[in-house]
Amino acid sequence: MPDQEFAIAGGAYADEFPAYSQVRAPFGDNFQRGEANTPIPGGATYFYGGDDFLQDYLNGVTDQQWDELTTFSQTPEAGNLGVNGRTRTLLDGRQVLCDPYCPSEISDVTEITNAAYARLDYGIDMDSGWSITGNIGLRYVETKVKNDALIAFPDPGQFDDPVFDENGVQVGGGNGDGVVQVSEVTDSCPPPVPGAPDGGYAPQILYCQLTGDRLTEFASLYTGELIPDRRDITFDHWLPAFNIRLDNGSGLVLRGAVSKAISRPDLNLFNAGGVLGFSGRVDSGPPLSIRTGNRNLRPIKSWNYDLSAEWYFDDVGSITAAFFLKDITGIIQTGTGLVNYTAPSGGSQDVIINGPANDLDGTLKGFELAYQQVYDFLPGLLSGLGTQLSYTYVDASDFVTPDISDIGSPSVNSSGGPLNGGAFTGEVPNSGTSKHTVNATVFYERGPISARAVYNWRSRFLVTPRDDLFPFSPTFQESGGQLDASLFYTVNDHLKLGVQGVNLLDQVTKLSTVIDYDGTRVLSAAFRNDRRYTFLARFNF
Repeated sequence: MPDQEFAIAGGAYADEFPAYSQVRAPFGDNFQRGEANTPIPGGATYFYGGDDFLQDYLNGVTDQQWDELTTFSQTPEAGNLGVNGRTRTLLDGRQVLCDPYCPSEISDVTEITNAAYARLDYGIDMDSGWSITGNIGLRYVETKVKNDALIAFPDPGQFDDPVFDENGVQVGGGNGDGVVQVSEVTDSCPPPVPGAPDGGYAPQILYCQLTGDRLTEFASLYTGELIPDRRDITFDHWLPAFNIRLDNGSGLVLRGAVSKAISRPDLNLFNAGGVLGFSGRVDSGPPLSIRTGNRNLRPIKSWNYDLSAEWYFDDVGSITAAFFLKDITGIIQTGTGLVNYTAPSGGSQDVIINGPANDLDGTLKGFELAYQQVYDFLPGLLSGLGTQLSYTYVDASDFVTPDISDIGSPSVNSSGGPLNGGAFTGEVPNSGTSKHTVNATVFYERGPISARAVYNWRSRFLVTPRDDLFPFSPTFQESGGQLDASLFYTVNDHLKLGVQGVNLLDQVTKLSTVIDYDGTRVLSAAFRNDRRYTFLARFNF
């Protein structure tokens, strides 16, 4: 191709395999409505694949082309295409074919729940015109989770297997007797680099700094033993609830409620298993760790307190003020804890577990103001007009994301890695919580016509306390709103026609990243979801 005559980089060019790519112009037609430069000059270039890329992949055409391309380019990524033909070696040494998912990609967890509920309703009418109604309830819930987990102690072959050259002469490794000796560990360590941090060793071989009894303990743990864990995970909860309603008979209603609730963990979080490895702790603490699920997870629990005052000034017209408080315990974050594993040979070992944990507690509180009304007092066609407005304030300051990473302490980021490391992380708000939220709806209901326009706005909120890109800082989604609308026409009792529009204002979602210790944020990403329209026909038989 032009200007590639003297290229020396690896890879394969389009002119070397002309049948495997085509010129396409996905960015050439008014890219971002002309508000941004095209990623590719002119908007067109060569793209790999035919007109039906998915069908080519399913038919094996893509695999055949991939083999040719990777053989030609000598890339080390030859085995990283899709899911076809993959195999995996299990912890017990068996090799299985992935069909198409590998065992580590399958979470086989069963959940069984049993529940019973009792409720007592009460009510009284007073001479003053007030009435009191409500109920008292109690729910019992038992949850049983079944999951087969398999944990493996480190493979002794890492240090004990002998290494031979092409002439069959041993040039390294151990004696192959299946028992790791201290000398086999130290012999595997390269000479340290003078003046380099961590004793001159790369992070993945920090075990080379171990000495004395700690080195002996480390070597003894490389047994390859398997620890099956098929215990049922069972937990139960008593969940009381109390509700009261006071009505003055003239449109004023006071409500109060107290209840306890739970939110069960996602089932995949119970899926624990894998191979133990060196924890990186040279001087103290458990020498082994693993990143996995957590069989000790429990539901998030909350005591909920609600109080509201409502004034109904018309058949469809009200003003409401509500206060809420939620005392929450056991919020699930990525944390660091300790679990003791006992090997079949009888030895037990504390292991650092990096994974989901019920780490955070706190109180969430706030209030909501709401107004709704149908303006049926307006003349003629305008009498079908109405509005719904609400404002919500949430104080989640109790739920800060801590900048720590130690045993028993939460350590959170978007990819489950250690949090501390970003220079500007510090303590940031709880992810996903906006302090201010506004919702506004205008609707029209008259005869066969039903129309609605809804605008939702929320203030900025934390997306992740640690971005995956340098400088690994907190990333926020900036304040923004979205306008959606719908219009329906009822033709008869059996047919309704309509159109729905989403993101009519073409709202652009903007992310910002913290860049200094003062919390200064700069725009780091923007996403346009475009306006979307749907035409509908609803049939009723």
